[in-house]
Amino acid sequence: DHARKKLAEKNLDLIVVNNISKKGIGFGSSHNQVTVLFANGEKKILPRLTKERLADRLLSLGLKGVTRR
Repeated sequence: DHARKKLAEKNLDLIVVNNISKKGIGFGSSHNQVTVLFANGEKKILPRLTKERLADRLLSLGLKGVTRR
């Protein structure tokens, strides 16, 4: 999986990925749906959310993620 490889190569705590082929999310939309992959192997699938709510969730997960390593 490309995201897992990038996570390891760059020695990241986490990486956020989305499916750009899904309609109604991503660019040109007010919503997005993502998966957060953590360095420890954990995976968190977030539901379709407004980008503002998603940003709040990602910040919260990111702060927790750096201590999970």
